[in-house]
Amino acid sequence: MLKRIDQGDGVEVSGPSWIPHGTHRQLPPNALANRVLCREHNSRLSRYDVVGERVFTAIGDRIDAAHRAAVPQPTERIDAELLARWILKMFCVILERS
Repeated sequence: MLKRIDQGDGVEVSGPSWIPHGTHRQLPPNALANRVLCREHNSRLSRYDVVGERVFTAIGDRIDAAHRAAVPQPTERIDAELLARWILKMFCVILERS
């Protein structure tokens, strides 16, 4: 998802303990990748990332449609439990990096 946000100049990051308070840094998305899981455990969590990507894409598509005054795509259906687990996974990553 960071790659989707990046417009070629990196992602602006502030808040982690390794960035001085009140400042920010432009980092490439790969610099923010969390490499703490082995391949097996990372693959077990990939289905949560798929749901997160679908939600992120659906929200972006609807924002784009609103800006163009276009009709949005049909409702995206997702598994709420998988979405909740993806959100929990993201919070764990944030807490670990701060």
